[in-house]
This record gives sequence, C-alpha cells and structure tokens, in this order.
Amino acid sequence: ERATATRRGFEGDRTAQVVDEDGTLCTPRDRANEKLFRVRPEIIDGGKILRLTSPPGEDNGSSSPPLVINLRDVVEKGKVVTAEAMDTPGVKLRDYGDDAARWMESATGIPGCRVTGIGGGDEYGRAGAGKPDQGDAGSGGGAPGSLP
Repeated sequence: ERATATRRGFEGDRTAQVVDEDGTLCTPRDRANEKLFRVRPEIIDGGKILRLTSPPGEDNGSSSPPLVINLRDVVEKGKVVTAEAMDTPGVKLRDYGDDAARWMESATGIPGCRVTGIGGGDEYGRAGAGKPDQGDAGSGGGAPGSLP
C-alpha cells in the first residue's frame, strides 16, 4: 500500500478522532474505549466523504446504519473545538456535529463523545517540539513528524 505525505502528515490521517465529554482524545487502547476498534472508517469520493460503519455488537445485537459525513461541509460549517491529547494540550479540531456524536455514542457506548478531525482549515496545529527520542525533530506547526 502507499501513503501520500502532506504538510499535515499522511493524507487521511486524523480525518476522524473521537473526544470524550471532557474534550480528551479517546484511544481504543484504553479499556473504557476499546469499542472504538469496532468502528470502521472509509474515506471515499476522492477524500470528500467519510463513511463510518459498525458491526453488530454483543451488547445490542444490531449494527448502526452507516454514518456518512461530507467533509467539505465540516470544513465550511463545523465549529472549531479544543481537545486535550495525552502529550499535547490545546489541539484545535473541527467538530463533526450532533448526528455524528449520537452515532458514535450509540456505536461505542462512550457517553457524550464527539467525532472530530483536523478538517481542512488552518486552525489545526500542535504545539511542541516533537519527540526527539522517537526520531521526530519537530513538526513545523503541523502534525507530529509531518513534512513542512
């Protein structure tokens, strides 16, 4: 497979992220959020559409219908929110709206969660100098390890 590097990192990376009701980025590596592994993202139509699907769960026995998000609408109309990452406070993201939040909460059981992403605007940026111990000399204002 191939990946295209952009000034923000790999194309499609961080298109969708989930934050909890406190604005903290969720990771499925945390046991409380492990149901995020069941959500399957797909970027289609030349990067214009994000489609999320979730298989039937053990707890509900049925799957949610797919969620389709027009990414251009999000960039134009989505509000900018601030999220807290493990090592980077104050990450600016686009909120994907109430319908996406309801879908994600139903699919994962994470109360009050929101679907967010880096969007396409200039609001995204991460503070910090990168992680030199992991070979990252700095991010130049984009995603960690991104190309300037």
